[in-house]
Amino acid sequence: GISTSGAVKAVDFSNDSRRMALSEEGRLLSVWDVRDQVRVVDFDDFPERVTALAFHPDGKTYASGGEDGYVRVHQFDQAYFDFKFDF
Repeated sequence: GISTSGAVKAVDFSNDSRRMALSEEGRLLSVWDVRDQVRVVDFDDFPERVTALAFHPDGKTYASGGEDGYVRVHQFDQAYFDFKFDF
């Protein structure tokens, strides 16, 4: 299952419900694959705690709000999440 090491401060799901973004105690924001229940990527470069999250319907953009009073808009390449190794 999906578990965290600290208290969850904010959570949001992508429009297709495949990804979940959540912010934990401290300055960690994680994106999870909901179906496989695995952490896909962590972002830990926020200056303060992230207390609000929202995915854009395109699934490539999300916004975060933090205790520093700023709202930041972030983009990530969806191909990063869908990358497969060919062996």
